[in-house]
Amino acid sequence: MQEHFRVRDLTRKLIAVLSLLLLVGQPILGQQAATATIEGIVTDQAGAVVPGATVSVRNTQTGFTREISTDQSGVYRLPLLPPGAYDLKIKASNFAESKAAVILTVGQKLNYNVQLSISGGVETVNISAEGPIVETTRPSTSSSVNERAVTNLPVNGRNFLDFVTLTPGVVRDARQGDLSFGGQKGTLNSVQIDGVDNNNLFFGQSLGRTGSGRAPYQFSQDAVQEFQVNTNTFSAEFGRAAGGAINVITKSGTNAFHGSVFEFYRDRALNANQLRFDSTIGASGAMVPAAVKPPYHFNQFGGFIGGPIKKDRAFFFFNYDGQRSTQPNLVSFGAAAPADADSQRGLALIQKYQQSYVRQFDQNVYLGKVDIQISSENRLGFRYNRQKFTGVNLESSGATSALEHTGNSTVTTDSLAITLNTSFTPRLLNEFRVQIAKDREPGFANS
Repeated sequence: MQEHFRVRDLTRKLIAVLSLLLLVGQPILGQQAATATIEGIVTDQAGAVVPGATVSVRNTQTGFTREISTDQSGVYRLPLLPPGAYDLKIKASNFAESKAAVILTVGQKLNYNVQLSISGGVETVNISAEGPIVETTRPSTSSSVNERAVTNLPVNGRNFLDFVTLTPGVVRDARQGDLSFGGQKGTLNSVQIDGVDNNNLFFGQSLGRTGSGRAPYQFSQDAVQEFQVNTNTFSAEFGRAAGGAINVITKSGTNAFHGSVFEFYRDRALNANQLRFDSTIGASGAMVPAAVKPPYHFNQFGGFIGGPIKKDRAFFFFNYDGQRSTQPNLVSFGAAAPADADSQRGLALIQKYQQSYVRQFDQNVYLGKVDIQISSENRLGFRYNRQKFTGVNLESSGATSALEHTGNSTVTTDSLAITLNTSFTPRLLNEFRVQIAKDREPGFANS
């Protein structure tokens, strides 16, 4: 019996050691959704591999650097790189230095092979994002919406998720505010922000359940740097999604100060009279011009600022986005005038509820972010986002819902994400992420 316990205890220890080894090896293969990777083979002009060549990258906006040497097969791999513009240098003794300007996008795995020439000069190559680079090492189907598109393309309401419909096979589904990938329900999708989960598992939608007829957005368009849309055969790092996986990263500060402000304004004073249905016109139900313009007002405003706290070491970014909107909710039960007196009295009792009312959409969104390069081996990031939405008379509203049948919808989301990137050795890296998120959506009744 004692020998049996010894064997079982030894087995447990062995399993623990194997698990630890798997965890140690995991960072180089694990989830890299919010970062990018450069890899390739360094050879000479004859095609022979060059071991021991030094490969280094430097982010041109933040000064972030990473360096590694090629192995005996001439292979190098630089994972967990924050998306952005980089200067890539490859050096080896007796060879000319090779330089490249690289733009990395979120979730990208760039395969860049280098052929070094004999010493005596410097070779410079520019790799831009204008021409899509085919990833031959992964079977996934994905597309990226870069910062230029997010900033400059027009979108009504400034919900950045509307840009996802630019991807082939993606449309709005029957559930308002959701996205359908290849005809599947929007509840089968997954949204990740800065590499952490941003889904409400109770409703099967993103936090805040934003979209048409609900809270307009959780993250401001000005706070989004870029995102990747994975449509099918994506890797397990994006799991828990049978539809599509939307991989988003938010903006960070750089060594230069940047900022902007905006405001969009629309009001019924700028609109022409609209046709409306007036049940008092008669049984014909004719469409007539409204005597008074229906109440309508839309005002969206905000801005952002970002820059260095200390050059090449610490950066900040702050964003605010507000929206104030009012829309008419026209009520019409559509009942024809009855012939008998009793039915007419019954109709008169319900007609007092046939009064149109106003719906309001009021929202404030805040985002604050700090990135700190603690040392050459450790990079720490904090991101906090808050959404506060009140939809007046938004609960169960519609053409057949009286004012007493509706009520206010409220949404409050808070998310705090912390990321720590650590380089133990040039080949042993770890990315630690943790998030605390809350999504509160109580509804209220007028009656």
